[in-house]
Formats: sequence, C-alpha cells, structure tokens
Amino acid sequence: MGGFFLSGGERGIRTPGGSHLNGFQDRRNRPLCHLSEGKGNISKSRFKIILKNIVSCYTNCSFNPKFYCMSAVHKILDKKGKPLFTITPETSVYHAIETLAAHNIGALIVKDGDKFCGVFTERDYARKVVLQDRNSRETAVKEIIDNDAETVSSSASIKDCMTLMTANSIRYLPVVDDGKVLGIISIGDVVKYVIEEQAFALQQMENYINQ
Repeated sequence: MGGFFLSGGERGIRTPGGSHLNGFQDRRNRPLCHLSEGKGNISKSRFKIILKNIVSCYTNCSFNPKFYCMSAVHKILDKKGKPLFTITPETSVYHAIETLAAHNIGALIVKDGDKFCGVFTERDYARKVVLQDRNSRETAVKEIIDNDAETVSSSASIKDCMTLMTANSIRYLPVVDDGKVLGIISIGDVVKYVIEEQAFALQQMENYINQ
C-alpha cells in the first residue's frame, strides 16, 4: 500500500503540506479510502481509534506475513469444492490426457485402490512422452510419474505450500492426511486464495473507516 502519509492535528488530519484530507492517501497523494462526509476533518481521538483498529485488522489479515503461517490448506480445499479426479497406475497416458482435457484440469491423482501413488500432470506428458518420442497409448502412467511426489497435510500453512512449490518448481500439491488423499491444490489455487483474502481484508478496513 506504500504506507500512510499522514500526520495528526488538533482540528483534523493534515498532510505534511498542510491541507486537510477527506481520506487516507498514499505517497503520491492518491486517496486510499474515504474517512468521513462533509469537511473531511476527524478528531484526534477518532483518528487514534481508527489507527488502533487498522493495526488490529492488519494483525489478523493477509497483509501480515503471519497470516500465511496461520491459514491452512483445508481452507483452500473448502473453497474449491471440486470433485477429485483420479486414475490408476495402469491407466494409459493417452487416457490420462483425455481426462485432463475433459475436465479442464492440469493434474490427476494416481491411486492404486486407496494407496496414493503420485501425480500425473501435463508436464509429465510433454517431457516424458512427447519429447522422448514415446507412444502415449502404449505407455502407462506408472512409467512416467514421480513415485516420491511432494505432499502436504490439510493443516499445513499457506506459507509452507508456497515455499514447497517454489523450492521444488512444482505447480501441484496433493493433500494427504494419514495416507488418505483429500484433494489437490495448484499454485493458481494458492494465489487466488491469497488475493481473495486480501480483498476481503481491504473491504473490512474500508467499511470500518467509513462508519
């Protein structure tokens, strides 16, 4: 946000230039959010209350780095609400690609019964089938997937997921609790969740200030 560019006065809130503001402004003097109707002056005590609540909101919202440590993966799964698509290790790569296309998704969980075996992605197909001139109809998924795929638990933090994805250059993380696959999250899911939470936090702050 660039920081608040304000100083307090007995009669209201003024910028270092001396003019009254009818809202917060950033360092380029662009309004951040509306404070009050009328003359644009608020009392010093009111200003202190607003700042106190902004600090409180910041402490519990997505602007704060601690937010990513507290928010858990299960919240992303709850918001997605999509069915989990799976294939078996014996499934042909061709059929796996057909499944991805049919459901407009980028990855499939590979399971042998209830056992988690790995993840099949479009990247696997491109790098391990197309570039190696293999026949997708005759190649089984088990021949090209990574059997030691990274996973996370439903209680893992958003920060942990982002760190894991970045460190390992992966875009998908299966969510597994006690050997049971609960779902899969993508880097897109994580980014979307963070953006939505930030937008919600901004709206809450603006609603309070406009009261």
